[in-house]
Amino acid sequence: MEDQNIKTQKTSYLHTQYLVERKIKEENLTLSKGRKLLIAGILKIDDYNALKKRESSQYKKP
Repeated sequence: MEDQNIKTQKTSYLHTQYLVERKIKEENLTLSKGRKLLIAGILKIDDYNALKKRESSQYKKP
């Protein structure tokens, strides 16, 4: 019974880790696209800063 509980906890931990890594990759991709638009002159610096602030605040620890 104890082994099964450990396996369940490990599975849950690995799944959570995967989700966190995926969210970080999505955030980095969004910011990368924003930087490209900023450099191209399509996005204004204020808009980029707002995007950056929004993305970084979504995943902060409580």
